[in-house]
Amino acid sequence: MAGFKRVSCGVPAIFAAVVLVVGHRAPVRAEGWRDGPDIFGYFQAQFYSQTLLETQEETNSFNLQQLNLFLAHDLAPHWSAFVNVEAVNAFSSEHNWGSLNIEEAWVRFAPNDRFQLKLGLLIPKFNRLNEIKNRTPVLPYIMRPLVYEASLANEVALEEYIPRRAYAQAYGYFGFGGGLKLDYAVYLGNTAAVNGDPTRGQTGVDTTEALMGGVRIGLRYRDAQFGVSATGEPTDFFVGLEDTLGGSPDRFRDVPRARLGVDFSFEVWRFAFESEYIDVVYDEDAPEIDVNKRFAYLTLGIHATERWFFYLSHWYTKQHFNDLVEPSEVRFYLPNMGFAFTKDDHVTFKAQFGTGEHRTEVPGVAAQTQDFDYTSFAVSVFF
Repeated sequence: MAGFKRVSCGVPAIFAAVVLVVGHRAPVRAEGWRDGPDIFGYFQAQFYSQTLLETQEETNSFNLQQLNLFLAHDLAPHWSAFVNVEAVNAFSSEHNWGSLNIEEAWVRFAPNDRFQLKLGLLIPKFNRLNEIKNRTPVLPYIMRPLVYEASLANEVALEEYIPRRAYAQAYGYFGFGGGLKLDYAVYLGNTAAVNGDPTRGQTGVDTTEALMGGVRIGLRYRDAQFGVSATGEPTDFFVGLEDTLGGSPDRFRDVPRARLGVDFSFEVWRFAFESEYIDVVYDEDAPEIDVNKRFAYLTLGIHATERWFFYLSHWYTKQHFNDLVEPSEVRFYLPNMGFAFTKDDHVTFKAQFGTGEHRTEVPGVAAQTQDFDYTSFAVSVFF
């Protein structure tokens, strides 16, 4: 991850791409800016084995976990454009596998690094990992911390925890000397009420009069970073509960939802540490209901050599539902470890091992647990 940079083993080509993706101002060509766009990308192919410990049921599978294709182009001095197309889970329309998404398509005005403006579809700054989660060649993980893993979008409600899309973002930093910088970002996007039903009219557009707003403020000092993030928007997450709990049909429409995040990372000598915390809260304005969601992860790694990186990590999610129908709490734990071997600028080999527990607790009922072992090997390629 951004904090887990390879010490010196051939990162120039990869980080040239990373600089474009993260949004720092790319050098503008003095001449020839009308030439065609730069085309590059990366993919990660994996093999994984998962065993459910209660039943000893085992799954073994290969998977083209993710592929990103980028187009970047300098349009004029201080102006550039960027497109990111992402395919996950061995995408095939013929076999109805995986998904294909346009993740980004924006134009950027960057007069300097202290102020930049993006307009168009973009991945907003929220905590540290959100904007860089698709850079598989420079992340040590195969499966990324749960709420950032695109291949699990059908199993984990990713957008409950992180803002995956915005459409306007202003960002930059203020320097205070001595290597201390204050990062800032503010952005706007659609709420969760984007129409996905063609029978209801135009799809892909917000169906409310509201917008999602977000902000991240961070401090950087040399190889240490600390940031605080927040978003706010209305959601219809609770629509339907009025049938059970009573009240107006509009009782649970446009319930405010806030995401609050904290990230902290640093590098010292050969060691790297990174952690995040996310809290999702709803203002239900209903004494019968109390719902909240949390996610946290921390990773400690060491650059054993210029090519070898080893890490220990722990991920945790908690979903608490308390209403008159069925109060419950769902927790997920996944301690894991792994390594990444950077062959050169283009190829990285990875391995990851974990033991997870999915636990559901309902008052008055014995807790239900599902334990599993997970092993995965992958190759990440930058091209």
